[in-house]
Amino acid sequence: MQDDLPIHNTLERQLNEMALAAGRKRQSKQTGFIHYFYPEPEDDLSQTIPVAENVWFILALLRSKTGEQIAEAKDSLERLLYFQNPLDGNFPVYMHEYPHCKDKFFGAQLLPAFYYILKEFHAVLGVDLRHRLESAISHLLSFLLKAYTEQASTYSIGLKIAAAAKMLGIELKNKAFETYGEQLLQQLLSMKMQAAWFIPSFIADICIALQLAYTHIQYSEWLAFWQHLAATWHAPTKSYIGPWLKLYQARDEPQPTLYDLYLGYFGKEFSSRALKEAAYHLQAVQIRPTGEFLPVKSLPFTFAGSWQESRWLTHQEKTFAYSLIDKKALFKGFEENAFHPLSIIWGNEYKVHSFVCQKSNWENLEFNIKDQEIELDFALSAVPELEEREKCRELSFFFDVDPTAEISLEGQLASTFELGETFILNTSHIALSLRIVKEAGEGKFMGHLMRGNRSSQNQLKGINRFQSYDWNVFIRTLRRQATCKLKVRLQIMRCVD
Repeated sequence: MQDDLPIHNTLERQLNEMALAAGRKRQSKQTGFIHYFYPEPEDDLSQTIPVAENVWFILALLRSKTGEQIAEAKDSLERLLYFQNPLDGNFPVYMHEYPHCKDKFFGAQLLPAFYYILKEFHAVLGVDLRHRLESAISHLLSFLLKAYTEQASTYSIGLKIAAAAKMLGIELKNKAFETYGEQLLQQLLSMKMQAAWFIPSFIADICIALQLAYTHIQYSEWLAFWQHLAATWHAPTKSYIGPWLKLYQARDEPQPTLYDLYLGYFGKEFSSRALKEAAYHLQAVQIRPTGEFLPVKSLPFTFAGSWQESRWLTHQEKTFAYSLIDKKALFKGFEENAFHPLSIIWGNEYKVHSFVCQKSNWENLEFNIKDQEIELDFALSAVPELEEREKCRELSFFFDVDPTAEISLEGQLASTFELGETFILNTSHIALSLRIVKEAGEGKFMGHLMRGNRSSQNQLKGINRFQSYDWNVFIRTLRRQATCKLKVRLQIMRCVD
């Protein structure tokens, strides 16, 4: 595809430079490889050498198109290919694990970059290295197709395998690969909306696959996915609006991932948090310059639907947006710590704030929007033991600490409140009021306001392990009946246009 080759404008060059910078920061002078350890990603003493990050770095070096860096890339690629398992064709996650490959679908993470290396730089590699790479790709792809046929992996991994099989089949003139890829793409297309469409990191994987398989996503059979992509992106804050089926918090902002770079590219501008140096910037080399951009939405904009018998809704304004989804969407295999039945975001491309519901003891949520008021009806779960302090927090809301924001309870500074009293949060962008009342059943509850961390916070390690990034508003049970419902009334008012 002619769109594959050049890095011809500022955004595309910026993406490659970000990947190069992320790689150089983590590159060992002794081995020449990137050293990185996923459980402790920013540990300066990492001795492990991840295969995927090094493959992406090789592609970034090649795309720099300088003689010295191309020579470095070829040397690294030649050495890296020795770590392919000679029997099954898979690669280990870390080089020191060779010849053991703990993740049988790990190779799917490598195939897009291998394709671009082969497609764009076959002449640069030289005959011997090109033949080695072609052989390695064929061996790996054969293994993955067999493994996927025996036991399907996740939706996004399946898409990567399908797209790679199709395009590498064309490149290697292997009709069996190409046919398998085409058929698997059609099979996955027929499944329509999936959970991966609601998870930013998986959305990025889908984009990698579809960019690999099609010249333009928006003109392909996957138009519905492209429209979903546009509808769930909040351009003013440059954020995924939701619903938040699986999203983590990095200190005081949503954790940026490759998704933020993808949507930044499609939206023609990156957010400040996405530009902060991070290891995931290495993945930016997988964003193919296609020149397709998201349509500009007219705000306010509401997008709603249902999934897994769970109703969901998102609403966007210029300065804020929110999403809602019932807990029935949380099924086996997903982490409750990263699930948000309610999320509200506000701010701009430089700073994003959020107010979310997490860590709550309820089993069913019904919501309605009435005259700019959000009504949430929570059916509480089984009565918790009073000794179980966490479970006694029946409803729990979190919002990031903002020194400029003003907090009050019934117009006063307080740390406790009763049902029916109003909590107000005033920020430079929005004013938010929260009022909780008993809807059904009998019980005694007490409200609290204190510092804490939402369960999706993933930066509580090292020197930050005792840090508090949020305020926590929660309702604690003193006593109640087994059947009880609480109603939450939320109002969001714009402070600026």
